[in-house]
Amino acid sequence: MHAVEELVEPPYLYAGWVDYRVRLGDGTDTTMRVRRHGFSGWQQRYDRIDTVLTGDGIRSGRVLSASCHLLEASVFWRAALATLKEQPLYFVDRITSAAGDGANREN
Repeated sequence: MHAVEELVEPPYLYAGWVDYRVRLGDGTDTTMRVRRHGFSGWQQRYDRIDTVLTGDGIRSGRVLSASCHLLEASVFWRAALATLKEQPLYFVDRITSAAGDGANREN
């Protein structure tokens, strides 16, 4: 889902840049400057993918006591991308409560 979001760049996705120290396989260090995701003030609602997938795009069932969903990657990719392009906030809810507990949300 994050890869699809990065193509569309919805307003909630990025929280600026950060420098990471990376140790390479040969033991040397380098610095990588990358954009980091920042969902502060937003609740991820990736469960909504089942509302845009049809047919064989999603299969649901149980593994032991867990509910599981198997997504067909190519169908998922097309559906999620089309949805985010049309409605950039479809897969998130804005957290509006002061405590950030998710009790009050804008849809």
